[in-house]
Amino acid sequence: MALDTDDKTYTLLRAFINDQLERSQLEELFALIEEVDEEQLHIAIRRILDEEHTPENLDFIQERVELLQEDILSKIIPEQTRTPQIKLFNIRLAIGIAAMLAVVFTITYLFQRREKVSPAADRGIASTIMPGGNRATITVNGQDFELDTDQGELVLGADSLFYGDGQLLTTTGAQQSVQVKTPLGGQYQLMLADGSQVWLNAGSELTYNTGFGTHNRALRLEGEAYFDVVKNPDLPFTVEINGQQVEVLGTAFNISAYAEEPMVKTTLQRGSLAVANNDQKLILKPNQQAILDKNAKKIAMRDVNASSIAAWKDGIFDFHGMDVEECMRVIARWYQLDIVYEEKVPSVLLGGKMSRGVRLSTFLEFLEANFDIHGEVTTDRKLIITKNNK
Repeated sequence: MALDTDDKTYTLLRAFINDQLERSQLEELFALIEEVDEEQLHIAIRRILDEEHTPENLDFIQERVELLQEDILSKIIPEQTRTPQIKLFNIRLAIGIAAMLAVVFTITYLFQRREKVSPAADRGIASTIMPGGNRATITVNGQDFELDTDQGELVLGADSLFYGDGQLLTTTGAQQSVQVKTPLGGQYQLMLADGSQVWLNAGSELTYNTGFGTHNRALRLEGEAYFDVVKNPDLPFTVEINGQQVEVLGTAFNISAYAEEPMVKTTLQRGSLAVANNDQKLILKPNQQAILDKNAKKIAMRDVNASSIAAWKDGIFDFHGMDVEECMRVIARWYQLDIVYEEKVPSVLLGGKMSRGVRLSTFLEFLEANFDIHGEVTTDRKLIITKNNK
């Protein structure tokens, strides 16, 4: 019997393929899959791929699924040491994941024939440049710690730092100052002392001082971060960026405040948010964005798709509405590149989505196939951009 699109199995399967499934839902997915005929499972996967992927980006599926496999297994396998019961469950779950991915890989074979008929151009150096990953440094009371690249989440307790799986990084005693910094091509997730979560994007820096979570919840940000803030009416959560202050009680929002960007953009996804700059103060509602013009020192507000803007934290590039220059600054931070325009900047508004887990050559193929923009990488990591002339 075919899977209906509103069937629970179909819904979870779509979330899994698109890297949107919560770990807590994996057990349910694999239990449901056991009841589905293999041929019907193949049909469902083909249908999902047709829904979610245009013909131009089918080439990205293989790389994204491989990275998804590594990510899910890395989260599951370390937990096997907790108890014998959990170990047995996780082994079975890991086997289930491997089996499921094997099915997905068979589907990607359908698209490999397209590559054999019309192979992509050799991208040379670009094919060797891999995407960013979990990399960050934390400085506590003047002492630096390189964070584990195999982890990805750090919990900042009152007197200790430990990873999301419970592994201790260090004890800290009284914290005078804390600074977390991601390099270009790096990202990291943080759990703050008050329970709030922060996703720190590439080339970013987050700083706070003594008393965070008890006497204050004041942070300073350079770069980009997504915040999911625990509500505490008695202790407002504030973020300072470029003289602008964002104040919340409990909400989820994204701030982009890179030094090289002409605007500071604060986007609200859930809750409410106050954005203040000098004598201006705006109150945001969900799917609204405050834009601070650094030169004019004025704030404007517009309606946006907040999920699209925050897609980076879920491993997705969402290019909708970006011009070429903004897109290239995003790419430069993630792949550690310098952007050079051989002629004038192509006047194109981009669109589409792709995984942040693909190598640079895959992105360049996407750019050329969809927007007639050519990119060439030099040995010193300069990405030279030209517009194809038809």
